[in-house]
Amino acid sequence: MSYNWRNRTLKNTLLVWREGARVKVSVYKLIVFMFAAIMLLPDYFSSSLLNALENVLLIGTGCILLKYRYRPSKWMCVAFAYCILLVCSSYYNFTDKANYHFVISNLKIIILLCAVEWETKKYGKNALKSIWGFLLIILSANTASIVLFPNGLYQIDYVWNEWGAKDVMRQWILGNKNSQTVWYLLLLIIAYMLFSDAHTSRGKLKNKVILLYTITISFITMLMVASSTGIVAVAVLAVGIALSFFEKTIFDFEWNPKWILVGYVVISVVIIGGNATFLKPLVADLFGKDLTFSNRTTVWLRSLVLFIQKPIFGWGVLGDDGMRNALGSLSYTSAHNQFLNTMLQGGLILFLILIAMIYIIFDKLSKCEDKKDKLVGSAGMIGVLVTMLFETVLGGTQCWVLLYCVYCLADMSIAKVEARNSN
Repeated sequence: MSYNWRNRTLKNTLLVWREGARVKVSVYKLIVFMFAAIMLLPDYFSSSLLNALENVLLIGTGCILLKYRYRPSKWMCVAFAYCILLVCSSYYNFTDKANYHFVISNLKIIILLCAVEWETKKYGKNALKSIWGFLLIILSANTASIVLFPNGLYQIDYVWNEWGAKDVMRQWILGNKNSQTVWYLLLLIIAYMLFSDAHTSRGKLKNKVILLYTITISFITMLMVASSTGIVAVAVLAVGIALSFFEKTIFDFEWNPKWILVGYVVISVVIIGGNATFLKPLVADLFGKDLTFSNRTTVWLRSLVLFIQKPIFGWGVLGDDGMRNALGSLSYTSAHNQFLNTMLQGGLILFLILIAMIYIIFDKLSKCEDKKDKLVGSAGMIGVLVTMLFETVLGGTQCWVLLYCVYCLADMSIAKVEARNSN
């Protein structure tokens, strides 16, 4: 992938006044930003007016991509395949989610990812500044809401079984405690992309302050919502970013990030397969769980049984009631593991596509000559994989953008080194 390292402005611009001077604002960039902002806006702010505006911006963004003859990367093509097969599997199984709303939702994710890739190709990492600023405002507000309202902005009663047993789930701007992690991982990875480089000592100090603030609010949020998975995932990425502050890191040697994926697969098979007795001390100390992983092992086994019944194309995407019926419990609306959920929804084919998406990212990271970029990108992927082990996250736009940003970080790092060597 080639990147434009010079700042250029599209011909179609608006003139706005800023501190007495005229500043050019690209109309196309404004459309893409508005579309991305609404797509990334938490459900807490949803409204029919925003939904209508989102549909209009979808058309506008699609036209921009066609006008500039956007060409997707290899990773983006695999992401297309994932969304398309998910829709096809749902229609094939006549699920309650097989409707035009579901098709448009997946189309929006595809168009958004394409638009973000198009902008990063044209403007480099600076294309992500507006998205990062938007996320910083939303996530800072979310952290403030957790500090001010530890019992939640509102609460939802969940019925756990057929006898009417209930539990109260605290909700904030980003949802419940299990919904927070991916948002802060996305904020952290974009912050590193934007603020890891500086040419002056003052600039370096400013960037470190921004990164430390981002790390602080992310980690405090995970601690306050008491998400053990989130604490581990955010801590891994935060440590990776902190190590990048130093001229030389403890990982200042040749290593292949693909081994992370191999190790993750082995650990996942061991845990989900049930033969995890030797992991008991680690699980108890690190994740604060017993070997049932908050009763997740039950839903994991039931998901495997359902997968065996339809191993090729899966069951399609089911609504909450459909998942409860399929998994045999009122408390289960997903497999609580992204890979098992993918196997359940799209069978072996969709599972292999997901593995391909993740492998492409690790393959890019393995080619990075910049060890800091390799370290932070790998730490980001570990954070994503830890979250995927206990939650289903690909239903949210933020996880797709996070995966692309890690891919983009590695791809830009490679392109930057190549440009430097050619000069």
